Amino acid sequence: MGLHNGNPPAFGTAPAQVKIDPDSEFVLVSTKAANVMFSYEIGRHGELARNPVISDAGNTPFGFTFDTEDSLLVTESGANAVSRFELEDDGALDQIGPSVPNGQQAPCWIQRVGDFFFVANAGSSTISSYRVNDDGKLELVKAVAADTGGGSIDMTTSDGFLYVQNATAGNVQGYEVAKDGSLTLVTTVEGLPKFADGIGMEGIAAS
Repeated sequence: MGLHNGNPPAFGTAPAQVKIDPDSEFVLVSTKAANVMFSYEIGRHGELARNPVISDAGNTPFGFTFDTEDSLLVTESGANAVSRFELEDDGALDQIGPSVPNGQQAPCWIQRVGDFFFVANAGSSTISSYRVNDDGKLELVKAVAADTGGGSIDMTTSDGFLYVQNATAGNVQGYEVAKDGSLTLVTTVEGLPKFADGIGMEGIAAS
């Protein structure tokens, strides 16, 4: 399908995330080393187009999430920033405004809770917060909304709470998200496998 992934896939060159857009028209895939995103059109019977639309997506695009039906926020792990893109009718991505850095290291996954978007910075063990303001501009709310102290990798959300997987600490933290986007630690689960020698936890989900 054009991703040219190795077997087994190498972390640095493997695709990072796959997601269907809110209108269920495209499957989007972020890459790391290629600095692009792939958009595969979904056919009438669920089949994917053999030839994707390929768009530049910044410096090491990693995680992404939609803020409207046709716009999305993408973390740039190599630039320590977040960018906003418009998903066009043909599947192409056009950047909206400049990338917004957070001063942290290796932003990976991004999750939305209400009007705020939270980014896990694996290299800094921190969580940054963003929002899209009333003028449609992406802005950094807090460079360090939380200091997790354990290699923040992935996140998931449920009912106004943000759950953070800290791979090197081997724990999961739960934060309550206030109306102003501030985070309050409310729970920590310890005793999970710690990421070491390139092996360990790299995903979390809520049901």
